[in-house]
Amino acid sequence: MHKFDDLYAISDTHFGGVWEGASNFQVFDNGVRLAAFIKHITTKNSKRDIALVINGDMIDSLAEPDVSGYVALDERSAIAMMNRLYDDPAFSPVWDALGEFIKTARHHLILLLGNHDLELALPVVEHSLRKKLAGSDSRAQARMHFCTHGTGYKCAVGDALVYCTHGNEFDDWNWVDQNKLSQLANAMSSGRYVDPDEWKPNTGTRLVVDVMNTVKHQYPFVDLLKPEKAAVAAVLLALDNDLLSKIDLGDALPIFWDKAKSAVITRRVLSIEDVEPTDIEATAADVTDILGSNMKALVSRQPSGGNLLADAIDALDYDEDLTTGPSENPEVLGVGDIIAGKLGLVEKHEALRNALLDWTADENGFDPSNSKDNQFNALQGKVGKEIDFVITGHTHLCKSLSMASGAHYFNTGTWIRLLKFTGTSLYNKERFKKEIWPALLSGRMSDLDSLEIASKDGDDVPLRFDRTNAAHIYSKDKKTFGCLYRVEDANGGKVKLDLEEDTAIVESR
Repeated sequence: MHKFDDLYAISDTHFGGVWEGASNFQVFDNGVRLAAFIKHITTKNSKRDIALVINGDMIDSLAEPDVSGYVALDERSAIAMMNRLYDDPAFSPVWDALGEFIKTARHHLILLLGNHDLELALPVVEHSLRKKLAGSDSRAQARMHFCTHGTGYKCAVGDALVYCTHGNEFDDWNWVDQNKLSQLANAMSSGRYVDPDEWKPNTGTRLVVDVMNTVKHQYPFVDLLKPEKAAVAAVLLALDNDLLSKIDLGDALPIFWDKAKSAVITRRVLSIEDVEPTDIEATAADVTDILGSNMKALVSRQPSGGNLLADAIDALDYDEDLTTGPSENPEVLGVGDIIAGKLGLVEKHEALRNALLDWTADENGFDPSNSKDNQFNALQGKVGKEIDFVITGHTHLCKSLSMASGAHYFNTGTWIRLLKFTGTSLYNKERFKKEIWPALLSGRMSDLDSLEIASKDGDDVPLRFDRTNAAHIYSKDKKTFGCLYRVEDANGGKVKLDLEEDTAIVESR
């Protein structure tokens, strides 16, 4: 197990996508700031062992236009993707800074896998990164550590134990099948052809590639709705109510089919005569849970056949065999047809306003110290008492929270754009229609960057929430401490590191 004097952790930089003028599809635009941060920790202290952890989603192959399908399936396309990312001016300052960092004695770089950068688990990509950052320096190469097998990373800082994991393993939409990924790596290493039809990734990945990558050309802001989850699907449906007729619903949005399968399980145990009406209603309610409460209420009020839940129950035809899959069961897809038909009766700006209300229902999610995310709750019973600090990413919202085990939990947020809608801005129908909707409709990231919305206090604040974070675990005077920094620009191309608002320095047990 590695032992360090200092450990810095960041996550979710999402290097990917191309600059296409006003329609910029690069969600990461903090290259200068991130490079300055890496240089800051590179030169801070040459007499200490320092680790930099990039805790998942460093690159974003799902945003790369030349990657065909869900992941690079051959050596040529994987290397071509990495070379493009190295040369892109948006990311090149960071690669240069990482090279300086790893070539500095006693400095270690730890790369973990997320759910947007599966190629990091491929030996050919690991070799490419080693060559790019460390060159022929064998000592620097030895200080690069790839943790890409889904096990997370454990190390010691002083006498404290630190566990790092991206966190997507606790997200039903974005977990990674490590066995399938290792099979892909094996096939690529042995030069075997991989049939793209055999690579079926998680729901979130399919949602991005099959749906969001198409929709974002007209509405680029959808690329900022992360992490991918059911509420994001409702936003997409609000923007294009015909979406359900353009995609394989059971493939790109399999949450419909996964929910419907609960009915199959019930029927296998009970005869149809024994199925209670409440069982059918619960199943149909689950199927419509792809909509949030506001969107569900909105479409249910439309005059197209009565109550949404009742229509969904009718669409789940229990006299048909539902065991063969969604592509052979139009009755299951009929639920989607009902939703699409009702959304078609609603003005797009009003449907989107309701969908965004659901997506941002928890405004306290941006609070780093008083709001618990799903990963924090999932980790509560999964961290041993010997662990002192837990560090995650994935949700794009930073956190600093105490765990029941006695460990302290840090989520390092993201380095890409953040959109922070407020309830005040979304409940105001007229201002949303006149100011927010045109900016979302324009297709230009610059319009989102400059847009101001009403805060809950009534003041105007930027829609773009400029927050980049890093966790720091460090030993001092035979004790170990941890904190969450807000990383901001400073004079002379440097950065300043201050404690994130409402957080404190924490001493390990």
